[in-house]
Amino acid sequence: MCIGIRFTRVQASPMRCGLIPGAMLTGLLALLAMSVAAPVRAQPPVGPSQLAAKEKIGVTLYQVNGFKGKIPLKKVYKVDPSGDTGHYELEFASSGMNTKMDWEAKLVVPSGMVFKSLEVSMFNGNVNVTPASADSWDGQTIIDKVTVSPWNMNHVLQQCIDHLKQPDGTFKDTATFDLQADLTELVRGKGIWNAPNAPPGSFSSDSEQVKPKTRVTAYIVEESRKSEGGKEVKRLTSGRTAARLPSGQNTRPAGPAPKRETGSRVSPAKATFEAQVLPARPRMSRPASSGQLSGDSAGAAAKERFDRKKPH
Repeated sequence: MCIGIRFTRVQASPMRCGLIPGAMLTGLLALLAMSVAAPVRAQPPVGPSQLAAKEKIGVTLYQVNGFKGKIPLKKVYKVDPSGDTGHYELEFASSGMNTKMDWEAKLVVPSGMVFKSLEVSMFNGNVNVTPASADSWDGQTIIDKVTVSPWNMNHVLQQCIDHLKQPDGTFKDTATFDLQADLTELVRGKGIWNAPNAPPGSFSSDSEQVKPKTRVTAYIVEESRKSEGGKEVKRLTSGRTAARLPSGQNTRPAGPAPKRETGSRVSPAKATFEAQVLPARPRMSRPASSGQLSGDSAGAAAKERFDRKKPH
């Protein structure tokens, strides 16, 4: 078997082989030389940290402290209306807890305007900031640190109960959580200014409201078996109602004091003793009403006694 191989001559083109003609190569070299010789120009800085920030016109509020706190609680036993059962409820263990926190209020008045007022308001009251009392005032910017109590303690107690109460009705000993502010617990700032020689009632204002942030640890410090009336709750084992009088008092009900006749020389105690123990004496000639103490005033040794009425 014979295999024949045929060779064919192909003429290569300069463009197909990747070769660049001389004129074109000369132009590319000239452009490269121009780009290398051109000076590098500096670019402007990029990023907000390198740019000058403009001061905000209007009100700005900053929370300075009060980011953490502790809330002591106590379990109080409450008797149900039926009187047979009861349950525990949580109350504040102390009535003198410190709920104050510092805030910084700032107002930047627009250029050419006149400052009128700056007020910080919250659930527990308002605080007015004046140039005379402010920490800083340069005619356009006023800054002052104010002390406020924005938290509604009823709402705080309810949040403590929600985080400490377990599904079976008992309470955990401690819980750490972030207080959630509602609309009444926002810290609000309002600034007012107007133009020079502005007519009455003409003014401009700006306001801001911020939620206070406090992470608290609520914990139970004591357990008190006290009813709402303040008396200790005791469970009785028998069905009868037990009553205990204070020591030193007589448990026998006091009766009315025995009457004493004017003409009698015997004490009421002696007359009572004789009526209960001594035998009956013969009837005297003088009639007396039945069931009453009587005495014979004619004799020197008269004694009081009961006169019993004979049956008909």
